[in-house]
Amino acid sequence: MLANQLTRFGIDYIIIDQKAGPTDQFRALVVHAKSMEIYQQLGLSAQILANGQPNDGLMFYKKGKLVTSLTLTNPGENLTPFPFMMMYEQSKNETLLYNNLKAQNKEVQWNTHIDAIEKTDGGYTIKANSKMKQYIFTAST
Repeated sequence: MLANQLTRFGIDYIIIDQKAGPTDQFRALVVHAKSMEIYQQLGLSAQILANGQPNDGLMFYKKGKLVTSLTLTNPGENLTPFPFMMMYEQSKNETLLYNNLKAQNKEVQWNTHIDAIEKTDGGYTIKANSKMKQYIFTAST
């Protein structure tokens, strides 16, 4: 999300990530109104609305039996254009954000880890490597 916002404002950056790509796991499941508003600023909210599912409540189970439920009727009505919880799991979120970066000719250095960060007179030098390549990035302050 941060990289997409930085791109939106024309700020240069580098993303180094040890993972192989966006997650394929269902970790986080809900996108709330404020996040939907940020997605709207990025021009991505329509994709989430088309591929997610609005939800007005949750059910909690323990060992296969319903323990309790929670209903939220119009939370934030008249405060946001998205007065609902949007079911849109983390794997879809990460893929959407990554695809948006790629559409703007930005890239993530996947399968890469940082070996060292060194302070220099003019900024910082970051030494990183992947299985295929070693990188040296410099950033001035």
